[in-house]
Amino acid sequence: MPAKEQDVTISIKAKLYPDQNTIEKFKKLTTAYSEAATWLSGLMFNDFSSPEMITDCRTLHDKYYYDIRQKKDMKSQLAESLIRSVSAKYRAIDTTLKKQYYTYTDTDGNTARYKKDLNWLQHPVVYRRPQA
Repeated sequence: MPAKEQDVTISIKAKLYPDQNTIEKFKKLTTAYSEAATWLSGLMFNDFSSPEMITDCRTLHDKYYYDIRQKKDMKSQLAESLIRSVSAKYRAIDTTLKKQYYTYTDTDGNTARYKKDLNWLQHPVVYRRPQA
């Protein structure tokens, strides 16, 4: 019986020493990306008609891709990444909220429990830290 072939993965750690110009460009890019993420998050929050729409990347791509490219002057790969990142953030929030319950007790002593979802959000997600 022949031996099975195995894949070997090699990881390399490398330190980069960019010049000052590259550092400034990177800072500018990460700041612009986080500002665009906040902008997109606000649009998504105000436009979504159901919690499922805000987490569906295909629908979000069809709706916002060209606006991101034109209004935020982003390249294609960054625009795609932006949509995926903001959608993933809302999916994570949705998952966290679904684990929580809102318990309500009325004056008669009857108790009701409601699962939370994205409809419980009061404000859009804001991205403060630079990222890309």
